[in-house]
Amino acid sequence: MIKIGVTGDFFEMEKEIRLLKEMPEFSLTGIYHYNTKLLEKFTTKHDLPIFFTLSSLVGSCDAIDIAGNNGDETHLYTRILKKSKHLIVDFPDVSSTDRLKHLAKLASEAKVIMQVRNPYRFNPAYMACLSKINKPAVIEIQMEIKQGSKLDNQSVLCIDLIRDMVRSNTHRVNASGISVAGRDVDYLTARIEFDNGSIANMTINQLSGRDSLIAKIYQQGNRIFINFSEKECYIEKIPFSLFPSSNENNHEQILPEINKIKPANEELRQFGNAIEQKLSTGIDIERALQSIDIYREIVEKINKTTFHPLQN
Repeated sequence: MIKIGVTGDFFEMEKEIRLLKEMPEFSLTGIYHYNTKLLEKFTTKHDLPIFFTLSSLVGSCDAIDIAGNNGDETHLYTRILKKSKHLIVDFPDVSSTDRLKHLAKLASEAKVIMQVRNPYRFNPAYMACLSKINKPAVIEIQMEIKQGSKLDNQSVLCIDLIRDMVRSNTHRVNASGISVAGRDVDYLTARIEFDNGSIANMTINQLSGRDSLIAKIYQQGNRIFINFSEKECYIEKIPFSLFPSSNENNHEQILPEINKIKPANEELRQFGNAIEQKLSTGIDIERALQSIDIYREIVEKINKTTFHPLQN
């Protein structure tokens, strides 16, 4: 059993504690927060040891779960990695590439797992279809997010999701953006071409006032539809003929079995398995850096075409 401690954003810590208590892979060692008054509130809710310094928590654990992201947390990650502890974190600040490369080096030298969260990759509808995705020709990602959401973080999560389906290096990136509601871009479109010939079209819309994520995957023989928000999916056969006969069923659908799993639990389970088996998680800090590099290329393209540029 892996001894794990929790720190980070106070309100996100509450969620992580509830999740970890459900996980047989982990033994929850305790929690740390710099605000001791907030820490003491946990004693009335949870039967958990509290630590008054980060060092004491890290010294008592095999792994640390940093809940939430309050901005640049690289100094915190560095302290933990230097103690050779495994780490699970949210997608880090996209602007600090050099510091992230340093973290990747530290994790490699310490031979520890630094897993970066992407809940979309553990969505039950996506997981139900993943084994059916085979050399997609075209991927369409359509995301809607509410005003105030972090467009950069959501973009990187979508890029990481695309790369999980394609498994190829990027060949060319094109992008454009429009500012409607303010100075920042709130409608982004990007086209990512890959070395294996696959194409991904990604749209992120911050104007609709709602949250949703839909993926459409077109590949030889079928097309796959995944609604991440509703946790729904289907696979539809594509007819071989452009002009099918009247008795040919060109809308035959397959409904994959969707397991009732919680993405956050499944993500923690993979983290635990990676530690136990000493394997890469596939969404470690190195992979996160590659997705961030693609996003930065998208930003450069947008800054050439929009009146109000994004921050790079």
